[in-house]
Parts: sequence; C-alpha cells; structure tokens
Amino acid sequence: MEAHDGDESLLVEGGSERSDAPAGDAEDPSAAAARLHPEWFYEMPDEPTVKDRVFYPYRSGSAFIARLKGNFGSKFVWMLFSAYFGVKGALFMFITLGQLPYYQKYLHVGGVEYQTYGTVAATPWAMKAFLGAISDAVPIYGYHKKYYIIGVAVLGGCAFLLLSLVRLQPGDHNIAAMMFFLASMELAVVDLLCEGKYAELMVTKPETGSDLVTWVWACYQTGTLMAAMIIGPVADNVSPTVLF
Repeated sequence: MEAHDGDESLLVEGGSERSDAPAGDAEDPSAAAARLHPEWFYEMPDEPTVKDRVFYPYRSGSAFIARLKGNFGSKFVWMLFSAYFGVKGALFMFITLGQLPYYQKYLHVGGVEYQTYGTVAATPWAMKAFLGAISDAVPIYGYHKKYYIIGVAVLGGCAFLLLSLVRLQPGDHNIAAMMFFLASMELAVVDLLCEGKYAELMVTKPETGSDLVTWVWACYQTGTLMAAMIIGPVADNVSPTVLF
C-alpha cells in the first residue's frame, strides 16, 4: 500500500487563489492574498477613533482566524487547537505540576524518589527523534501519522483513567510511574507529529508566513496558563486525581 505523507483528518481544505499577473511581473504572494481576500487582513485606520482602538484586538483576531481557515481549512485549525491547547497545553501542565502532590498524597514518596519517577515520566520527550523515525519508516495502513496519534491517544487515555479512578497504594510507585510514562508518550507523539504536519504546510504555503506558528503557540500558552491557575487549588482542596 502506498504510504501517505499526511493524514486524511489533517488535510488542508482551503487555499488562496493564484494571481493572474504575468510571470515576469509576479505579484508578492502576501499582497495577492490581501487583494483576493481582504477579509483576511485588518489594519488600523490612519486616523483611528476610540472605537477602532477598542475593537482592534477583536477585528484583527477575527481576520487572523479567517486567514487561517481560508489557507488551511477549519478542521486542521481546530485540530491544532485541540492538540496544543488541550493536549500539550493543559494536559502537559497537569502531568508536570500534578505529579508531585499525587506521589506525596497517595504514595507517600519523598523528594529523592520523586525525582526518579519524574524522570521516568519525562522520558518520552527524549525519545521524540526515535518515535519520529519510526513513524516515517513504518506507516500503518499507509499513514505515517493518523494511527500513531490514535494509538497513543488510547494508551494515554487509559493511563489518565487509571490515575483518576484507581486509588493506588504506597508501594505502587512503579505502576504510577508507568501510567505517567504512557500519558507523556501521548503528549510527545501528538506534539511531534502535528508539528511535522504544520511545518510541512508552512513550506507549501510560504505566503502565510508565521500564522501557524503564532496559532500553535497562542493555543499552547493559553492552555498552560489555564491549567497552572487551577492545579494548585484543586490539588490542595479537592484531590490531585481530579486533574487526570
């Protein structure tokens, strides 16, 4: 079966039209996009009013989202949102900051032991190059990304369910470390494969500049901020298992 470079769920739906300008007098791709799709761009008027200044973040943000959807398709844009806001953003912070209270409260692990188990949980991030080489060399049913993401999502989901629903006892340190390892594996693989796909699309659409990188980092930073704000109160007043 012929291997696919991408994933049918990651296909790009949109795209800007080509300019009809002669090859010898080629129009700048960004200028052509602005001419063909003025709704994708917003600039402050030369003499802005107070209303213009107040609504500038909303208007420029709406134009930015429209430009993303027009160039890459709604499905891909929202897939990146779920991957970087939900998975690498919120879940990453839940694992990173939620492990210590979990180990201390339920497994009665000291600081030195916790460092060991925390290192085990972080190992998948050091394996990204190896995991990427496997996904490139061994497609599953012809896809290099799709089934790898589904597979680690199932493993990570089971790990999160076990951590949240099963009350491990002191002495179950190795089980907890393995569950955190599988959860981190989900995060690392999703980050790696989505990163590879959007980097590929940036090359095919250079006129979009850094739009995708801006979107990815905005989602990631928002997700980590939201998670960091709730981890402390939840871990102190409810239970660390709620985070998972």
